[in-house]
Amino acid sequence: MHRIFRAALSLVATLACTVAYAQDDTPIASINSPYSMYGFGSMADQSTVGRRGMGGVGYAINDGSSINLKNPASYAAIDSLTMLIDAGISLYTTRLSNGTTSTSAKNASFDYVALQFRLCKGLGVALAYLPFSKVGYNFSTSERVNNSQAPGIDFGSNTYSYTGTGGLQQLMLGLGWRPFDGLSIGVNASFMHGTIDRTLSVSSTNTSSYGFTRTQQLKVKDYKIDFGLQYAKAVKEHHRIGVGLFYSMGHDMNSDATIAYLKNSSSSVISYDEASVAGGVAMPHIFGGGLSYTYDDRLTVAADYTMQMWGDKAFLGSKAMTDRSIYNIGAEYVHDTKSKRYLSTIRYRVGAYYSDPYVMINGHKGAREWGVSLGFAFPLVQNKSLVQVSGQYVKVSSSAEAIGLDEDMFKISVGITFNERWFMKMKVR
Repeated sequence: MHRIFRAALSLVATLACTVAYAQDDTPIASINSPYSMYGFGSMADQSTVGRRGMGGVGYAINDGSSINLKNPASYAAIDSLTMLIDAGISLYTTRLSNGTTSTSAKNASFDYVALQFRLCKGLGVALAYLPFSKVGYNFSTSERVNNSQAPGIDFGSNTYSYTGTGGLQQLMLGLGWRPFDGLSIGVNASFMHGTIDRTLSVSSTNTSSYGFTRTQQLKVKDYKIDFGLQYAKAVKEHHRIGVGLFYSMGHDMNSDATIAYLKNSSSSVISYDEASVAGGVAMPHIFGGGLSYTYDDRLTVAADYTMQMWGDKAFLGSKAMTDRSIYNIGAEYVHDTKSKRYLSTIRYRVGAYYSDPYVMINGHKGAREWGVSLGFAFPLVQNKSLVQVSGQYVKVSSSAEAIGLDEDMFKISVGITFNERWFMKMKVR
């Protein structure tokens, strides 16, 4: 029992440090994307490393050997002797291009930490800390200043500098209950918090012109409630199908937003004003569903669909939001998990996804996103624990009327899933 206590204490300490890190206005996960200028930023991947290798599927998956944060009903699948601890990090390189110029950036992120165990018969519990959204960008544009009334005079040029940092994180507690064989229901309750800072600075090469800086800060502290259902049935020997449903409750969020304006010359501050931003922010209603097929516990194929109802929501008074659809498909194959040949116990995964934007940019839909992935799960020798690895190629793009910017991302995620039978009673001879 003391091993369980030490593990739980270690996870709590990790979560506490992570919360303190995020409360210090530093995002849990770094990003470099001009598309995170809008709304809550870029939506974070809610999947663990293992599920990312399968394209992010999870609504109908409940194997009990790994943590599935996408549907809380899956927590009920864990057996009475097992405790799971999972954590993941990512390394990625991004290439940004507008058709004429391009630039590259490298980033690393801590993605999540999670714990799952059985509380009593048919009831599993999970605790996790993970990002909900990420904001990170730093770029500049320049343009010549023209005056039609004085065509022969050089007014110099203006430089517009855009920076953004922060994001929203969630500390999540979930329960999954299996009332009878085949059916599971679950709920996640999350504490949402975070700070998003966005700054626009305008400077001029003309010394007689004034500079200008606008800073907007959004702070959020609120809740998020998710519900899930799963049903699995063996249709004949070695063949099993599963169905999963998901719903996240939409609501207005507790938030505080301010905006500050600074006007300055080359040598002094001319004026400074700060005010609260009218309007608030809200979470959308989210509906999801998925199907899975499993053959002989060796081959699993799954597909998910998600609808996020952003269209009737506003962000700080702006109605530039739109409903978002997400499609995921993936598969996993393992030859024999009980084989003495190590290569036969490795899990191989493949997947793909497509996502619509949730924000409008310049009156047009924002960035579409699609990606393909490969994944592997390497078991530790004489142990059910796994080293999870996934590789993803992600393409993000929008029309020229929006931004006309392409992002090509190559992402490597690594996770460790500790699967220990810590609740087993030892026999005394």
